[in-house]
Amino acid sequence: MNNFQWAKGFQVDANPNAVGEVFARLEGDNQALDEAVVVEEARDVNSPLHPCFEWNDSVAARQHRLTQARYIIRGLCVLVENDPDAEPIRAYVSIKKPREVDREYVALNRVMSDAELFEQACQQLKQELARLESRYKHFVNIASVLHGTQEQVQELLETV
Repeated sequence: MNNFQWAKGFQVDANPNAVGEVFARLEGDNQALDEAVVVEEARDVNSPLHPCFEWNDSVAARQHRLTQARYIIRGLCVLVENDPDAEPIRAYVSIKKPREVDREYVALNRVMSDAELFEQACQQLKQELARLESRYKHFVNIASVLHGTQEQVQELLETV
């Protein structure tokens, strides 16, 4: 079965067809893939999955802590003053650094008060909506809603 490729932007050091075959085998009777089973399979140095993982425990631990830090940053919300019924709002916005792969987290109030940062956030939102629309295009109703939302973000950008 040679019908696999990596999604646009993914940088994985493994043959996608070999990985697809391993995943199909690992699904087994479950008809679902379990990430713990994938990691166990990847431990074998001969597995096509092996190069996809960091096996140096010190480096892996640091990467895991960075993932935890991102999780904590993304999860922190602020309460809306004078409106106890309002939903909490994320305190930080992930902004892609210009001409870089890395992101930084910027306080929401700073993004909302800085025209350049606000435009960056809206541009990123448009890109994310396009990715979601592409990912779910086979679900016609979802893709239609995402496309409408993308048009609304574009209208918002034109007012900035």
